[in-house]
Amino acid sequence: MAAKTIDELSEELYNAVKCCEQKETIYSNLLHLHQPEVVATAAVLIVLDYRDNDWHVLLNVRSMNLRRHPGEVCFPGGMREIADTTCIDTALREAYEEIGLPSSSIRIITALRPFLGRHLIMLYPVLAIQTAPFIPFTGDEVDKVFYSPLKVFLESEKHSSFFYLENFQLHSFELESNTYGLTAFICIIISMCVYNKFPEFEMTILKDFSKSPRETAAEIAEKVWKIKPALVPHEQKTAPSRL
Repeated sequence: MAAKTIDELSEELYNAVKCCEQKETIYSNLLHLHQPEVVATAAVLIVLDYRDNDWHVLLNVRSMNLRRHPGEVCFPGGMREIADTTCIDTALREAYEEIGLPSSSIRIITALRPFLGRHLIMLYPVLAIQTAPFIPFTGDEVDKVFYSPLKVFLESEKHSSFFYLENFQLHSFELESNTYGLTAFICIIISMCVYNKFPEFEMTILKDFSKSPRETAAEIAEKVWKIKPALVPHEQKTAPSRL
């Protein structure tokens, strides 16, 4: 069987995630929709690479020298700057600044519905497919870059979960570097769309299995950007000022 082309893979990927698509990407049309509690806006670039007949997701390990979330696994991305017109602008700029990922090595598929993080930052994911190899660099913000098979975010083998503040279930995956929190949650939602499968493990947010995994993922994506998480007490001092 002939290998799939980038065009075929891109179409396949878009059709899988379009249920969670964020059609509007221009900040001037988005910011007024945010809840008043939102203190900042950011975007991340979720890069999927099709290799060995399956999807792999690119992940960063944040530098231990950073003030917020040192050593945590995340997607390349960061805070909106005034010069950024769209969330795609932010995601591309930050990915290049953090790990040297050039826009010529990827193809943007679509922006996805935003997620509200625990520091009350509205986070816009931008999904892309890798179209050419690149050599990532690490520096002040990133200690390591690695790829993980996307399907592991639906499997129970490397999964565990815990609750904080008794209300929010956080998911964790023992990968090359431990991946948990919002990054893991976004990977779960994208995996549900890409594979059209439910996770093997229990998620408290999954209560109705009468619809397809993609439909369920779309319903979750529609809700989570409106859920206001509370800060863990020791994180209060690291929360950003309004942007």
